[in-house]
Amino acid sequence: VAYDGLGWGDDGTLWGGELMIADLVGYRRVGRFGTAPLPGGEAAIRRPARMALGYLFGPEPLGGSPVEPGLIRYFTDRLPDREVQAVRRIVQRGVNSPRASSAGRLFDAVSSLLGVRDDASFEGEAAIALEAAARPASTGELPWRITRSGDLWVYDPAPTLDAILTGAAGGEPAAELAAAFHATMVAVTVAMCLEAAQPSGIKAVCLSGGVFQNQLLTGALAGALRDEGFFVYLNQQVPTNDGGISYGQAAVAAARSGGG
Repeated sequence: VAYDGLGWGDDGTLWGGELMIADLVGYRRVGRFGTAPLPGGEAAIRRPARMALGYLFGPEPLGGSPVEPGLIRYFTDRLPDREVQAVRRIVQRGVNSPRASSAGRLFDAVSSLLGVRDDASFEGEAAIALEAAARPASTGELPWRITRSGDLWVYDPAPTLDAILTGAAGGEPAAELAAAFHATMVAVTVAMCLEAAQPSGIKAVCLSGGVFQNQLLTGALAGALRDEGFFVYLNQQVPTNDGGISYGQAAVAAARSGGG
């Protein structure tokens, strides 16, 4: 499972929340998160509120129900109308709005939807704030949905985002909803790993990518995967975020050239 590291995939989207069956010489993508546009490109990383609008205005059509319009208005009413309309236009026109399956951008969006962080001075700041805000939730996980798109298992975030806004509009504390979102990401990832492992019999799961700097997510997910009989591998001596990419590239290059 590779979470968060944005990079152009071979389908023309920015990859980030990916499930792959891989070794050092090759890989097969078997699952991913649903895509959403990054309105304004990198501007959406610096302004998580834009990322939230991307998920609300331009969700990938995956056959499920979209977020209710009234809930969208609950969120947009607290943002500058000029910004909302500008983002809506560029998303609808597909202008400077590359699509991404990034788990990190989903965490950013949820941080803004809950009013935790609308702006970020560095990449990942909103997600860090969301983790810090999370407190144990009595309701457990939020609604979620996995579907098939082509030959991939795909997590459709729309039911989760709808539930987050429903809870927020109903006065549920952001701390509980943040915790429930983390629990949902654990449930989704475990379900996708089980689907991928069923035909292959694979029992080893490697968790890597910037989102796995989140100790709340990583600890809960590793435990849940072990409960399902998986062997879980985490970054220890090599950074889990972009700092580990060069090392990984060197390891792949060495294996493909027969050097190790």
